[in-house]
Amino acid sequence: MNVELKNVKIHPDMSEETNCFSATIYFDGKKIGEVRNNGRGGCNDYHWSDPVAGKALTAWAETQPHEFAFDHLDQVIDPLLEQQETIKWLKRNTKSKTLFRLPGDRKAEWRIVKAPFDAKVRVFILNKYPTVECIANEDLNKAAAFC
Repeated sequence: MNVELKNVKIHPDMSEETNCFSATIYFDGKKIGEVRNNGRGGCNDYHWSDPVAGKALTAWAETQPHEFAFDHLDQVIDPLLEQQETIKWLKRNTKSKTLFRLPGDRKAEWRIVKAPFDAKVRVFILNKYPTVECIANEDLNKAAAFC
């Protein structure tokens, strides 16, 4: 099962207790509805364009590992939302500089080369630090896992 969020819009200026956002939910590659939260605390609101698929997604979410005994679908959606925000941050920061990590670096900590990523920068980093754990510019999804 593959759950994906697209058309994510986060409104940090409107977020109070929870993230204020809206997004389109895709389940196994098919658009099945929308999710949103007004940012004032409480659960996410789901609006299904395909109620049968929405029910299947909700049932699947019940079987996933979760931290709390309630809002299982929210516990699937919220990390996806965080991942989208992290990838957005990484895209913005890798446009003009190169971000990389070494083993032992703290979570979400990046070392920076103030130059756009290219083959020369890659060679420079790997020669200076042979144990590079990740170069964010090479794979944003892999880099997001370190945040």
